[in-house]
Amino acid sequence: MKHAPFIFSAQPEDQKQQRRSIKLHIDFDESNTVSKWHTEPFHDAALEFDDRKHLQACLAHCREADSALTLSTLKGFGERKWSSLAYLAAEAEEYKTRIIVVDDPSISRTSISFLAQAADVARGKLAARTAQSLANIKKKLARGEEHVSNSGRVVTSLGANDITKRGEIGNKAAKVNATSRDAEVWPIIDMMMQQGLNYSEMSRKLTSLGVLPPSERAEYNRQTSGIWYASTVRNIILRRAKKDGQR
Repeated sequence: MKHAPFIFSAQPEDQKQQRRSIKLHIDFDESNTVSKWHTEPFHDAALEFDDRKHLQACLAHCREADSALTLSTLKGFGERKWSSLAYLAAEAEEYKTRIIVVDDPSISRTSISFLAQAADVARGKLAARTAQSLANIKKKLARGEEHVSNSGRVVTSLGANDITKRGEIGNKAAKVNATSRDAEVWPIIDMMMQQGLNYSEMSRKLTSLGVLPPSERAEYNRQTSGIWYASTVRNIILRRAKKDGQR
């Protein structure tokens, strides 16, 4: 198998460990070969996946050279494991890219979509349990009772209540902003869908037309690539489908 190892953004010693781990995996089978190593500079992992230029270059190489994207681990690849799985699942679905994660053999091109869905379900259950736990604590405090945390700390008030509310407001505002940005570009995407274009063709067309991608229209205080990617188009279409299904 041909491999395209990707060393993602991390401290120098951590990147050396990534390289050692991948090399051991590749050298274990003499039929394995390396088409090209890709190393991401420090701090790039803080960017959105679509704005990580070295990652995009590696994925493009995987498609061109028919090589497997090879990672040592998903820990640190993205901000959250569920988001990393979701992104890589979209890549595997759209481009049939093979995915190798050295420390998790269960991840492959065929399994990653199921793993991404399972991680998303688990994330939703965790959020529900957290919300229920907070609600239970609030009821106890309202009755004038104390709450003892697992660490033994006695809780007499929820000072984080306002923070939780602000977080909920912030999340709601972010969803509204994303929906607003999607609405601006939806007529173009809808027209291209009717023409039978796939995600890749739509992303190239949007870039050639000079349509600003979400990363540009969101006015983030950071440098963005200004390029449309298939995964960006796919996410907009999925959000639209979910919105239409709720009507």
